[in-house]
Amino acid sequence: TELMKRILSVGLLIFVMLFLCSCGGNVSEVKISSVDSGIYSQNDIDSAINTAISYFKWNFNGCKLTEIHYAGDEYADEFKEWAKQYDADEAIMLLSDFYVNSTGGDGSLEPDSTQSGWNWILVRNKNGSWEHKDHGY
Repeated sequence: TELMKRILSVGLLIFVMLFLCSCGGNVSEVKISSVDSGIYSQNDIDSAINTAISYFKWNFNGCKLTEIHYAGDEYADEFKEWAKQYDADEAIMLLSDFYVNSTGGDGSLEPDSTQSGWNWILVRNKNGSWEHKDHGY
């Protein structure tokens, strides 16, 4: 009986791991494009991109992220507005493209479509980590 409990426990663990790995968005082949900035360092931008990719991976079931990049310094005025709106020191916007599978992801997106120019709004306090606050068009 002890052996059966162990076998069942291991089996359940394997099932849960496989289930969790199959959920979420596909980020395995995302292209990260480089955009120069006079506002943010490359490390700042990379950190924001990693935060958005992680959010996509866990929340965009049935979608495949194909490209993501910093939106550019020309949005500096909006960065200030978002930082104020979310009571943060800084804000950044990223743009991405992704493919939605035949089921429409979670059902809120058009099946078999490509979403281009999808916005990601992230904020942080000085020397803090980026936090996802909004996304969409």
